[in-house]
Amino acid sequence: MLQINDLHVYYGESHIIKGVSFEVGKAETICILGRNGMGKTTLIKAIMGLLRPKEGKITLNGEDITFLEPFEKINKGIAYVPQGREIFPYLTVQENIEVGLETVSEKTIPDFIFDLFPVLKDMLNRKGGNLSGGQQQQLAIARALVSNPKIILLDEPTEGIQPSIIEEIAKVLNILKKEKGISILLTEQFLNFALETSDRFYIIEKGKLIYETTREKADEKALRDFLTL
Repeated sequence: MLQINDLHVYYGESHIIKGVSFEVGKAETICILGRNGMGKTTLIKAIMGLLRPKEGKITLNGEDITFLEPFEKINKGIAYVPQGREIFPYLTVQENIEVGLETVSEKTIPDFIFDLFPVLKDMLNRKGGNLSGGQQQQLAIARALVSNPKIILLDEPTEGIQPSIIEEIAKVLNILKKEKGISILLTEQFLNFALETSDRFYIIEKGKLIYETTREKADEKALRDFLTL
């Protein structure tokens, strides 16, 4: 589905992502785990087209999308839920979701969105800025999903969210993978969420992937040690 090959990304003169390579299969969830400042957000932004890689290649279903603009990548089937959610606080819940319909022909919010996030149906006319952090994250995921993506990128989806909503989001991601066939790439620091949702894990350290494992072979202590060093 998505393949990253020898990616290098800079901020000015600072070399942030250093030769990262991995792939995400169809209906597979990959988690990039790492502490703050290790390059997780830079990596996701580069894949989405918000940052331009200096070297390397990004392909989606075999097509080179390395240097496409973000809106072009959305048209190709990539959706993005940024760190901090970035919903529109002065738009209603319905208007926020409808922003995600810009790239599809059907301009009606599909029913499955409210099956996944019933709380949003009760808040359609409420301003996005009046929602809790967890509700805003659900709104951001809903906005991404209505574009009918093949793969969704989530940057630190549990950040600043109460545990009950984290559990709900984990269930939703598993439904999207198993029932909708959507591939998922997420970055995280919260290991329990990663273990609940992900098929494979990578540890990122100073812009490099230094460790890889699967859910079946995961050594929870080793993963926690990487995150607390």
